[in-house]
Amino acid sequence: GGVTAVPRLLRRKKPGTGYIFNIILSLGLIVGSLMVLEGLLRPGIRIAAEVKARQIVVSVINQAVKDIMVDETVSADLVAIHKDSQGRVVLMQPNTVKINRLVAITTLHVQEALSDLSQASFSFPLGEAVNSPLLSSYGPAIELKLRPTGSARIELEDRFEAAGINQTRYSIYLIIESEVVLLTPVLSQDVKVATTLPLTETIIVGEVPAAYLQLAK
Repeated sequence: GGVTAVPRLLRRKKPGTGYIFNIILSLGLIVGSLMVLEGLLRPGIRIAAEVKARQIVVSVINQAVKDIMVDETVSADLVAIHKDSQGRVVLMQPNTVKINRLVAITTLHVQEALSDLSQASFSFPLGEAVNSPLLSSYGPAIELKLRPTGSARIELEDRFEAAGINQTRYSIYLIIESEVVLLTPVLSQDVKVATTLPLTETIIVGEVPAAYLQLAK
């Protein structure tokens, strides 16, 4: 009879230290590359996030003020104009009581609108961080959250400005300031936002009145 072959048991070779070292080295290179890439992109992400945050906050403030100003019972007759018998403006008199009331209402409404930002989430494409118009709309979305800090502040400013031949524009502006903390997966930063919005304006034809009651600030 023939000789029966005995099957040999093949043992799987254990990975050598060189193989394990190569894996560790590859992972290290990947992690290191990602860290370098993050470091290179971080300044661009900070700038893009700040721009986006300012756009959002200014838009919210503008809409909040607009919501208040559509009510004419609040926004009308903020400046009284007194004329002489010849129709010339002789006195400009801001209605400080009504203006201060309007500022108080607007401050509260702006603060409420900014507080609502905490419940929202925004994003912008990573391409905006590389400062390239061609790539600004591409790349994965970077999540952005905003957290208001402190209270909105409103100051008043009035100006006389040339508005044409023999015409002067008298305007009262709201200067609104607020602060938010922007949060992204790679950084957080405080951002101060300020915007100036017209409250009311009056066109004066002829000479600017000699008598003018300055707006209390």
